[in-house]
Amino acid sequence: NLVTNAAKFTVSGSIQISAREDPEKNNLEIDVSDTGKGIEPEALKRIFEPFQQTENKDSRSFQGIGLGLSVAMSIARLHGGEIRVASKCGQGSTFTVVLPCDFSKRAGLTLRAEDGAANSKAQVKVAAAQTRGVPRSGVVPPSGQRPLALSVDDDDINQEVIEQTLGSEYRIVRAMNGMEAFEYLDSGKEYPSIMLLDVMMPGLTGFQVVREIRNKRGISHTQLPVVMLSARSPQDATANEAFESGATDYMQKPFSANILKQRLNVIHEVRQEVQKAELGAVESYKQGLENQQPQAPAQAAQPPPPQEQKAEEQRREQADSAQAAARAEAIEKLEKERDEFKVQLEAQQLESANAAAELQRLLGDRDRIKAAIAAAVAAAASAPQPVADAPAPSARYLSSGETSMGGDLDAAESKLAFYKAELELRDRQIKEMRAKVDRNKCEAYLQRERADAIDRELRFIRQLRGRFSGGGAVH
Repeated sequence: NLVTNAAKFTVSGSIQISAREDPEKNNLEIDVSDTGKGIEPEALKRIFEPFQQTENKDSRSFQGIGLGLSVAMSIARLHGGEIRVASKCGQGSTFTVVLPCDFSKRAGLTLRAEDGAANSKAQVKVAAAQTRGVPRSGVVPPSGQRPLALSVDDDDINQEVIEQTLGSEYRIVRAMNGMEAFEYLDSGKEYPSIMLLDVMMPGLTGFQVVREIRNKRGISHTQLPVVMLSARSPQDATANEAFESGATDYMQKPFSANILKQRLNVIHEVRQEVQKAELGAVESYKQGLENQQPQAPAQAAQPPPPQEQKAEEQRREQADSAQAAARAEAIEKLEKERDEFKVQLEAQQLESANAAAELQRLLGDRDRIKAAIAAAVAAAASAPQPVADAPAPSARYLSSGETSMGGDLDAAESKLAFYKAELELRDRQIKEMRAKVDRNKCEAYLQRERADAIDRELRFIRQLRGRFSGGGAVH
């Protein structure tokens, strides 16, 4: 992991790996040094915590993003060792793995001087123009009926997680950064049904990739749904920026495999429904145009009498009026249905906002209850033990607003039990509210997509009607 990080975040310069013994402390120390951009002092304090990130214009430029360093530290500690880090911004970083080693138990192993000189230090020079952004070979060709998913993430472990989670339902194509993703989209190969996009990547960030897809290339949510995944904090701000950039959906890392599958299933079903509606509209209006084309007479005939000509013209006018009325009725019905979906969408968005506000309130209650538990524990610890011959304290009602424990140990312990029960209740409520927020987001997405599909169908109908009514050629 340390070598991979060094290679990933060193654009030019060198990466050096060395090892040394410390017989006095019975330690073996292994250094992995690079000449990358280094790590800021504030980030060093939390570098080994899981899912911690350092901010640098949304791009991944330093170590300590994701789970790699956290897992590496855990492994080192399981061996009785540790990992240290030293870094200077603009100069590079050195990660040192310290492992306990009993040098008295070498069992006769020897190291020749020339071997030590050759193997104790390894240095790899890194060219400034690395071959980054080149698509990987061996993309699985289309097979079966499973939809194709394009997974865009610069971390191999995250890519493995996506494949293990979705491999049974989707064919996965990997792209390790934004440039690889665009190269695949422009390659002429099978177009993906969905894109899973990380936020923090070298080069183009996830936000830049989805803005390019939506704004510059004009690719809609139906043509290519984009689900963004990130552990970037703060989560609320990241989610808002993802949706503003053009993401179809957003999920926080680490994510639930079941929830991710459910969301992708909803997106896939909506996409199929919209495409089916668009194809149906095209076929319906092709048939209508064909029915309105004049048919050539089977054979030359004498012109009908004036009375028959007048009756034929009346029949045609009646048929045209009936078709125009049918088209107007269809448009009116679609507009009404669209307005109903938009009203449902607004109600769903309001319910989502209320659920999110309720979730924040519950989180605040939980924090206050935790603080009260800490105070109750402190009060219980400092309360004097009851004297054996002293009368039992009288029972009293403990309200949630009571803060004075006095010296009554029983009252403090009762208060502590009350707060713990309240905390368990809040945790259950928070879990239920988060599930409700997720359901509301899925429903809002579904309503939005249905309303957009109807809008597209109405535009298509009006364009065809205008071109036909104007007498222009219809292709």
